[in-house]
Amino acid sequence: MTNRLIALSLAVLAACSPAPTDANKDGIADGIRTPNTVTQVAPSNPVGSITGVVTTTKFAPLTDARVQLVLGSGFTALINSGADGSFRFANVPAGSTGQLIVFKDGFGSVRVPVTVPVSGGNVPINDGNANAGLLLLLELNGTVKYQVQTGNGRPARGVRALLEVNPAGFQLSTGTGFGTPLGQLSFDGQADDSGAITFMNVPAPSELARTTGGQANYTLVISGLDEDGDGENEFSGLVDTRSGRDFFTNGTPTLRLPDNRASGAPSIVATNIESLTGTLSPIRNLLKPTESVWIVFNQPINERSLLVRATQEDCSTVVNTSVVVKGNVLQITASGNGWTVGDKHNLLVRATGTEAGGGTQTASFTGFVFGGDLTMPKAPMAAAFSVRRAPGNMGGNILNGDTLIITFDVPLRKITTDGFFQWNFDLNMMGGVSPTDFGEFGNAGGFPFTADEPAIDPMTSQFSCLASGYTRRWRATISGLPLTGIPTGTQARVVLPLVASGQGGYQTIWGVPFTGQRDGTPTILP
Repeated sequence: MTNRLIALSLAVLAACSPAPTDANKDGIADGIRTPNTVTQVAPSNPVGSITGVVTTTKFAPLTDARVQLVLGSGFTALINSGADGSFRFANVPAGSTGQLIVFKDGFGSVRVPVTVPVSGGNVPINDGNANAGLLLLLELNGTVKYQVQTGNGRPARGVRALLEVNPAGFQLSTGTGFGTPLGQLSFDGQADDSGAITFMNVPAPSELARTTGGQANYTLVISGLDEDGDGENEFSGLVDTRSGRDFFTNGTPTLRLPDNRASGAPSIVATNIESLTGTLSPIRNLLKPTESVWIVFNQPINERSLLVRATQEDCSTVVNTSVVVKGNVLQITASGNGWTVGDKHNLLVRATGTEAGGGTQTASFTGFVFGGDLTMPKAPMAAAFSVRRAPGNMGGNILNGDTLIITFDVPLRKITTDGFFQWNFDLNMMGGVSPTDFGEFGNAGGFPFTADEPAIDPMTSQFSCLASGYTRRWRATISGLPLTGIPTGTQARVVLPLVASGQGGYQTIWGVPFTGQRDGTPTILP
């Protein structure tokens, strides 16, 4: 009976006792010094710590270095290193990953990854630790200098540069030496009037030579140099890489910027009128009336020596233009109503470069502009006829040997079958105009004509024009007339046949076939 009462009392006491607690999250019930299987408590939120020591590259402790912890969860904390350079972040969730950022005025800053062991807080380990080891920061107490010249030997005054230095420090976890290089530092600079670029408060070459040996430490990136302020770099930039050992043993390096100036006369590198560079396709040379011709040269152009000449298709009648020069870019815009839709306009550009290094400084370019809109083809509507008398024909009738000029209202090109012209006149004197008589209205044949696209200014014979293969002007030497000729008021007809393929023998600059016939009465030219 007594034994049963004791057992019951113990059971009641056990049932009434509070559950064990673990306020410090060490996995052991509070108040228990020696854990056993009864008093162990599994932590709900295991934690750990992150420790390390910040020193100089000569292993002297750095006091009050700033150490920032950034976890992947977004949590951050910032502390200072102690008098011995050490630091410690406590109660960091076990399994956390993040970064340590270490910095101090006058020294490089480094960033190292850290991970708290997942065993943090588990028995028998209390406070699992991630040790970052020794973090060595390079002191920013050095000076490096570069001497920079242009390709022609002058100081590269004003040129801008960026210096990248690595490492900024080291992480030493085990072993000897300096450990793993960390980080990179960047510094801006600009050359003075002597071409010197000086970077102060950078890692000293002597210290980098001691800690990294012959490793490349200094990378200098120099911009291009526009020496004369015309918007174009006369000298290209460069990248120079060298070690701290190079600087320490050889001193200030002298660098020369590559010469970027043109070696000869101007050339066209880009233009929206491609006939200037040899492409004759009308579509590649088509501009709306108010659009400008744009030309980009390989070097700036001397505006005072620039010649721009625009003419109509006759290569003689001048088309007024406005011209704007900005460095190596030339803009040409037709004045008034602009480029006439359906017309060819000849271009001559004579340009002198400001950087030409060879014996030739000037170049000429010929091309053409067709006025029009690619999406709005102009339909051919009419043909005009004129006659230029042959020498000796002093007036009266149109005679054999005279020249017939046919002018269409859009430029054409012969693709397949030849067209021909006819007269509304009884050429064989057989009793009236008949469709059965060759060369008369209604006949299936007639007199040939050929393209008459001018290649040179007929007035001066000085300015040449580039043939496009499309022209409004066609001509023929008149033949097959009676000896007495035909009256000047006789109508002429031009016939452009439709070939078997369904396409015309002639097409416009838009690629549209042109077929059918056009009539008119020739005017007599003086």
